[in-house]
Amino acid sequence: MLKRSLAAFLFSLVCSTWAFSQTTTIAHAGIVDVRDGKILDDMTLTIENGRIQSIRPSGKQTAPGVAFNATGKFVIPGLWDMHQHFEGAPNEREFDLNIANGVLGIRNMGGPAKEVLEARDRIIRGDILGPRIFACGPILDGPNPTNPPISIAVHDAEDARKTVQSVKAMHADCVKVHDGIPLDAYFAIADESKKLDCLLSAMFRSKFMFAMLRMPVSAASSTRLFFSAPLPWKTKS
Repeated sequence: MLKRSLAAFLFSLVCSTWAFSQTTTIAHAGIVDVRDGKILDDMTLTIENGRIQSIRPSGKQTAPGVAFNATGKFVIPGLWDMHQHFEGAPNEREFDLNIANGVLGIRNMGGPAKEVLEARDRIIRGDILGPRIFACGPILDGPNPTNPPISIAVHDAEDARKTVQSVKAMHADCVKVHDGIPLDAYFAIADESKKLDCLLSAMFRSKFMFAMLRMPVSAASSTRLFFSAPLPWKTKS
């Protein structure tokens, strides 16, 4: 079972727009239905321009386009690594390892911004094969950053607003905040992110949680926020 499951990585690759720009058919596959916890046996998928167009029971009909016989193998949804950092600049070895394990998307939560954003764009253009990258650019931290090479030190509210503007200008996908940020600077980051329609990712301790409870409704209501660290209590999705 394990050996057969490992073969799934090849077929998770079909979800990559880079890999398939024509009609492709995968026949006689076992589809892992992660919603219902079932395996749908002997199914055929048709992919056009990197998108799954149909899933149906396999039959004797002629398969359109390039065809793969997936008998004894499995197709899984593309996986996402939701908190990822590269070991230095992104490289094709890391991309290959992600693809080989079915990870077709990563949420990069801080790194060498120029190199990460360039890699993201190269993958989108189809220059190289790799997972889709959702990148936050540099980490916004306090006056003494925990990881200086990939961080921007923020000292006060005015500094915070200018930094958010610079991250927006980089075309980063979100703004990442560490817990060394002064409280007034954090609120300025949240407000500026809201004004510029930037997604805000926050890693912070309880002092910020309690401060957010006191944040005026006008400041908090439409701030798009996700957490990059566990909350101190359980939440329902």
